[in-house]
Amino acid sequence: MKGRLAREHSTNIKGYMDGKARFIKAMDNKAAQWRIQPTS
Repeated sequence: MKGRLAREHSTNIKGYMDGKARFIKAMDNKAAQWRIQPTS
């Protein structure tokens, strides 16, 4: 993911950071959803 972002935003650090932030937020949301799932 970081490699792809680096290639896509090689001259745009803000674009790279925004893409990384979106990824981290999505993973945080997935982790939060996983955490509240009932166990079987």
